[in-house]
This record gives sequence, structure tokens and C-alpha cells, in this order.
Amino acid sequence: RMRIGLLLDFDTGSLTLFKSDERLTVMATDLSGEYCWAVSMSSEENSVSIGTPQRSDSALASSAD
Repeated sequence: RMRIGLLLDFDTGSLTLFKSDERLTVMATDLSGEYCWAVSMSSEENSVSIGTPQRSDSALASSAD
């Protein structure tokens, strides 16, 4: 059985992709701060997204209270 793994390492600021316990590639480096990430897998297409959270001005104002 094949397994896909993602290692988000905050010490090194990297996101690494594994397949069945074998390291395939480092997908992102120099990561710091706050991030949101998602994985989508289907028979036609697979994707991984990582980015900073999108916040509206009202959400920022609420978090400052």
C-alpha cells in the first residue's frame, strides 16, 4: 500500500514530500510565520497548497480586540 506524507518542519522552515517513507523532494523552504495548507487528491489530479491566511480588515480588527 502506498502512503503519501508531508513533513512541515518549523525548525528548518521546510515542507517535505514523502512516498512510502521515501523522501521525494523538499516542496518549500524559508517558511515562517502563520500558514494555512490543504491537500487535494483524486484519480485525475493531486495538489498541495500552502499560503498565508487570507483575512479581511474586519477579521484583523476582531483579533486585535
